[in-house]
Amino acid sequence: MSTIALESATTPPTPLQPSSGPGSPARALPPVLGKLLSGSFWLALRTPLQAISAFWSIPLMLGAFGEGLSGAYWYAWGFGFFQFLFEFGMSSALQRQVSERWTRGDRAGVDRAISCGMLFYAIIALVQSAALMVVAYGLMPHSTFAENDVQYRLIIQLLWLQALTSPCYGISVVVSSILQAARRYEVMPRFDVLIVVIRFAVLLIGVVIGTVLVAIASNRAEFSIAPGGSDLVRALAGTAIGVTLGHVAVAPALLTVVVAQTIVQVGLSLGPALWVIARKLEYRPRLARVRLADFRSLAHFSFYIFLIQLSVVLADKVDTTILGFAIENPDAAVSAYKAVSSPFLQLRQLGWTLSFLVMPAVASLAAVGDRHGLDRVTYDGARLHTAAVLPVGVLAFLYAGPFLELWVGQQFEGSKVYSIPELARLMRLFLIAALPLVVAVHVQVATGLGRIAVVAVAALAGAVVNFPLSLFLTYRMGVSGVIWGTVLTTLFSNLLVPAIYTFRVLDVGIAAYVRRTLIAPLSGAAAMLVSCWLLHGSGYTADPRGDGPIARITPFSVHLAIGSVAFVAGYVAIPIGRSDLHRLVRRLLGSTDADRSGHRGGSGARQRDHS
Repeated sequence: MSTIALESATTPPTPLQPSSGPGSPARALPPVLGKLLSGSFWLALRTPLQAISAFWSIPLMLGAFGEGLSGAYWYAWGFGFFQFLFEFGMSSALQRQVSERWTRGDRAGVDRAISCGMLFYAIIALVQSAALMVVAYGLMPHSTFAENDVQYRLIIQLLWLQALTSPCYGISVVVSSILQAARRYEVMPRFDVLIVVIRFAVLLIGVVIGTVLVAIASNRAEFSIAPGGSDLVRALAGTAIGVTLGHVAVAPALLTVVVAQTIVQVGLSLGPALWVIARKLEYRPRLARVRLADFRSLAHFSFYIFLIQLSVVLADKVDTTILGFAIENPDAAVSAYKAVSSPFLQLRQLGWTLSFLVMPAVASLAAVGDRHGLDRVTYDGARLHTAAVLPVGVLAFLYAGPFLELWVGQQFEGSKVYSIPELARLMRLFLIAALPLVVAVHVQVATGLGRIAVVAVAALAGAVVNFPLSLFLTYRMGVSGVIWGTVLTTLFSNLLVPAIYTFRVLDVGIAAYVRRTLIAPLSGAAAMLVSCWLLHGSGYTADPRGDGPIARITPFSVHLAIGSVAFVAGYVAIPIGRSDLHRLVRRLLGSTDADRSGHRGGSGARQRDHS
């Protein structure tokens, strides 16, 4: 770890006392990497559950509530981007500052940072609510939705729901900042998994009720819903309750589902977290008098985070906009683009999610000058992150054809322009844009040290250049042109520039990086490629075969399973990979001696990470 980078990113640390922060003077901070592993495990578990829930929710809602009400819901809920737009990167700035001050035992500084955050998010909640009301009563009366009273009323109600719950986001940011500062990284991700499951269960109940209402209102005796639910719905439809429900509009049922999901989201995300802060950390935040200087220190950092967020929005939105102008048949082109870009977006989201907790952890380590901990996060944390993301990307690249055939094969059946082989080629091309994930941890480490300006400016510059380049290439190459534009600008602005900058700032040695970070994941990837090649060469391909859904997906699932097992075997063939597996097993089975040593009190100039 570069001494210059550490010293320039933080003020000289005060001697670390045996305290975990403002709230508990007798308890030492828990070890970073062990807690990071626990938090990242729950984040990794939540991500695929969330993706499955999102993909399955679309057909369920369309079948139960119809295209009109479902479209109205998605339209209204799409204005949630106001929250992202008005946030201006303040959440990252707040997490970093609270982590620094908490680790140093600066109670007054923590209270001031939290007061700044609460005041900022209170103002943002008012601005967001005002913007939503402008949409509701200024724009919606002039939209095509106003021609349908039921859809129009549902949109207005959903906009009001977002306005009323807008303060909850700011509260959750403040609460998560405190938990991350205390290195309780696993608390909120653990309940996030439960939230995903319960929200989907609420949707299933709403689908049953909505299907009953649609069927009774249309006087149909036979109808179907999700597998396993038709008998229940038919039984309900034949009762007095079912007949009564048939006279009720379907829109209130959908609104009830959304309200129930929102209550679950707010209750489970804030309730347990606040309990941990009050009872476990014994911390009671106090509102303090804040000055302009307090906001200035947050605003400087949040500005660069906002540039990165803006670059993501521009890069994601510009491609479909270009297709709408540069392609003769934009509907088919956009559908093809959505199909081939979704795996890349899911992989990118997985990589970002798993590296999310690194920044506040680094801020905590830097606050006490723990260069040993920073070194472990830079090399070992990057290795674990690569080990989680690389096999997903390799499998997606290898089996793009069978995946698309199973997922959207019927939608593009018979298409001459966008056949499955062509879509597979485009999907593999798009997956190249996921290569910047290999430096995601290093970017988060640099961010935690406050060295983010170069990365932010490069990301925004890439997004700006992406538009004319993608437009030029699309006119000449079609859909592949817009993908090539994204890939080329991404590799330069999000991989090459950040890699050179962060490696220099963090003083990452190439030999050490290969030995400690890359060799184990690459060994696993090599084993995966060999096993998949041998399985394919044996004649047992991953292509769908048979008539039933189970028969069609079985070859694909077998290939994925064997490839995953081969990756693990190749990974643990390297000594450092075996140590990672042992550490993961110990974390899953319970606390270790290392954990207990990390919780012992102590004094001195720094606290080592013994996880």
